[in-house]
Amino acid sequence: MDYLDRNLKMRNQYHDMPQRNDHYTPKWIFDALGVTFDLDVAAPVDNIGNHCPAKFYYTEAINGLETEWYGRLWCNPPFSKATLWANKFLDHNNGIGIFPNSNAYWVDRLWNSDAGIIKLPYRTFYERPDGTSKRIMYTTYLVAVGADNLAALHESGIGKVR
Repeated sequence: MDYLDRNLKMRNQYHDMPQRNDHYTPKWIFDALGVTFDLDVAAPVDNIGNHCPAKFYYTEAINGLETEWYGRLWCNPPFSKATLWANKFLDHNNGIGIFPNSNAYWVDRLWNSDAGIIKLPYRTFYERPDGTSKRIMYTTYLVAVGADNLAALHESGIGKVR
């Protein structure tokens, strides 16, 4: 097996791995934001491991994509299906969320909007269902839409807001 064959095999093995969507937002992000949300639209099952200060939570039992959103919301969607969540988030225009880097159209839509965007630090560790923490392999962004949420992003001290 030559170099190219070995690299293709490794690449295919990697890309065939099951997608993991359980990347719970670290508590320090909520502490820095200092915001109470009306709704978390993509909370963990049974809300275990969730630090989001929200008044109500949609979990898999209440499909956040098929249910109406209201008020100031938090959105940390399944990263493997970010497009649907990001578009609904931008349409709602009142919330803060974490989204993965992508080449999808919604990123252009986000970039050309009035949203505030912070590239999260390279060493951001997300919490896992088993209580461990893990750094994920792609860049993630903290995004705010709506004047009050944009102000919270600026005041958080998490990073430079674009």
